Amino acid sequence: MSGWWQEDLIRQRAYEIWEQSGRPDDKAVEHWRQAEEEIYKRFGRPRKGARERRTGVRIRAARTPATS
Repeated sequence: MSGWWQEDLIRQRAYEIWEQSGRPDDKAVEHWRQAEEEIYKRFGRPRKGARERRTGVRIRAARTPATS
């Protein structure tokens, strides 16, 4: 099962979480990750490379800046 449609569900759920949280400006990443967890728990994770095959773009994990 391809996971392209799951991104739309994640986006919708993250927006709902954002609204329920009072629309804070600094919690977008946390809301997205929470939405991902909920959607993947319900529907499973997409196959590896499914998005790359659909878009032709390789997605790399975001790196967090190193702290001193």
